[in-house]
Amino acid sequence: MVGLRPIHNALSCGALIAPGMKLAPILARSFATTTPKFAQKHVDMADIPIANIGAMADFYVPPRIWSQPMKYWPVLLGRRFLVFASNTYSIVKYKQETGNRLDFNRWKDEGIEKFVKMNKVFAAACNQKVGNLAREKYLVKNLQHECGSQTIARLLERVVTFPLDSTVKWDLVSIEKNPKIVSFNAIPDRNNVVVYVQFIMKLVTKQKMTITTDDKEHVSEVTSTDYLVYTLNPHTKESVLVGKLFESNPVRKVSPDYAQQANPVWLKRFTAETADIYRTDPRLESKDN
Repeated sequence: MVGLRPIHNALSCGALIAPGMKLAPILARSFATTTPKFAQKHVDMADIPIANIGAMADFYVPPRIWSQPMKYWPVLLGRRFLVFASNTYSIVKYKQETGNRLDFNRWKDEGIEKFVKMNKVFAAACNQKVGNLAREKYLVKNLQHECGSQTIARLLERVVTFPLDSTVKWDLVSIEKNPKIVSFNAIPDRNNVVVYVQFIMKLVTKQKMTITTDDKEHVSEVTSTDYLVYTLNPHTKESVLVGKLFESNPVRKVSPDYAQQANPVWLKRFTAETADIYRTDPRLESKDN
């Protein structure tokens, strides 16, 4: 779990491709623009505020090949090529339809800043007094321009459960590896013109958390690998942190399951789950049970 993972337990509760490359195979087109089919029929993405957009799809996150059984290695290498093709298609579409240059370094820097601020604000909110919605107001006031509305909603659910007799402090110790945007997805409007981008940034960090209860400090450090989902408005340069995904299993295909995405009930549940930055990988939870 990202960020304040020990809090959750205590509560019981490559670089992408070179910008100049021009690879846009037809196979990439089928999954590079990812507006769900039901959304295409009923809403125009251009009319939705950026804060109200959760993770648009169960995007493929390439798993670490060497950690998978050897029999999957050739297939996983092939899927990495498909991800490369999909990213390239979205990049070309982005550049042609927005006229903007790619600014991966700025997007990564802003993404890290929003991640750090979210963790620090959440810790500070946990230290607010309970009553008069103090914790909730603190969260909303400080994160309304940094995180999506559903991510804030999940944080609100967690902050009220932090013990009254404890305080918490969160610190970023170090960034262990150069952050990478591993998935870049153009989100079109009703006219198939890019209106938003969702990208996934792989961030490996060492984090320190100090919980104080009855004047006794419990200090823990964790190294965490997180795949953070951001929505970017290429026209206003605004971006928000909207969720977290995990490495895909070795048998799933690269393209999302569009049959599921066409189901509004499934999509609502999916966006709510992925908006919870502090959730653990469901596959790890199933192994523990």
